[in-house]
Amino acid sequence: MKIKRLPQKLNHRLERDFGWIIKQMREECGLSQKELATELGLKSATAISLWEHCRRRVSIHDFWRVACICGYQIDVKHLL
Repeated sequence: MKIKRLPQKLNHRLERDFGWIIKQMREECGLSQKELATELGLKSATAISLWEHCRRRVSIHDFWRVACICGYQIDVKHLL
């Protein structure tokens, strides 16, 4: 598995950016919302959709799990 880095241009609208980044990571690794939900152990894709549309906050733990599933590496200093 090739490890990729998150985009370096993260701005300070993190709630909005997290949803966009989750969608980009999911699409780049070729997973549907349902497939990602299954990988995360969720019963449905609703949470993924809510995260991607910024209707529910994503915890840093869940964000990290999505990144790992999609083959990304998170450098925390870029998130602060």
